[in-house]
Amino acid sequence: MNELVARIGDERIDTLPVDRAELADLDLDVVAHHITRATESDRYDGGTRDPLDFLREMRCVVESDDRLIPTLAGLLIFGRRPQSFLEHTDIALAHFAGTRPDLVTETLHFRRYGGTLIQQIDEVEKYLWSNTRRSISTDSGPQREERPDYPRKALRELTANAVTHRDYNLLGARTQISMFTDRIEWRSPGGLPPGITEDNIFYSGSRARNPTIAQLLYQSGYIEAFGMGLPTVINLLRLNDLPPLGMRDTGASFIVTMRGPEAPNVATLTPPRRALLELARRYREITLEQAIRGSSDRARRTVQADLKYLVENHFLRAVGQSRDRRYIIAEETEW
Repeated sequence: MNELVARIGDERIDTLPVDRAELADLDLDVVAHHITRATESDRYDGGTRDPLDFLREMRCVVESDDRLIPTLAGLLIFGRRPQSFLEHTDIALAHFAGTRPDLVTETLHFRRYGGTLIQQIDEVEKYLWSNTRRSISTDSGPQREERPDYPRKALRELTANAVTHRDYNLLGARTQISMFTDRIEWRSPGGLPPGITEDNIFYSGSRARNPTIAQLLYQSGYIEAFGMGLPTVINLLRLNDLPPLGMRDTGASFIVTMRGPEAPNVATLTPPRRALLELARRYREITLEQAIRGSSDRARRTVQADLKYLVENHFLRAVGQSRDRRYIIAEETEW
């Protein structure tokens, strides 16, 4: 994978100057509006109202040969046409008619959303929300209540989180969002920063890969402070009786999955089916005979039915035909 600059500490990438960019490529009216909104909402306590002074203070520009050159953060938040300089900084959004991205499944929508990060977040959230299924509930009384599959605030928070914490040093790698009938996946290039894992992500503080971008989006009201974004989403899912948030670090990317109310998940599997999944996870792949031996005297037909269920619901993937068939953990399975 090509890199924007030679490998450096991730915490510095968003404050580096962007080649060929000039001060005129930043919209100073947008900067002035940002300062006003951030000040009024008590999210910016700096003393300046001057756009140029603010850009210097927030490291959105750097001085070179008596010129102010926009940084990556400056272009992505205040740029007129950010993708003219940073083509890989848009969001690729695909909406599929089924539960898998393949040649058979119809693609309902595909678009690359460009512009500033704020424009991207707004447009993507708008699409996801307008295409979120609604059901009618009467649980709370005689009045019919519309219940969306996903909380709107969670859609915005996870989209903002994906663009805030991705690795912008990877050229050609875009933030990808995939909407399926049973879930939405956010895929951020670069994986988790060093020292942060799936296990400690909620206890690692508010460390950001792109701290300037994070600060500017916080000032704009698009992300929460002190690393409270993911905990907020977790709480929203709990309050709406939705499955737990799925998180997976592949090294090349960090994938967050929000599942709808009807989506099967590992936590809801029966103990025998979960045991089969654990068996496949332990040995990387299993055959039918291995599954039967590991299923504590359960009937062959019952084990076959469980394997079929796990394949049909995308927990396992079947490889090969008949006697040579093996079962491996599906890529979308979240633990």
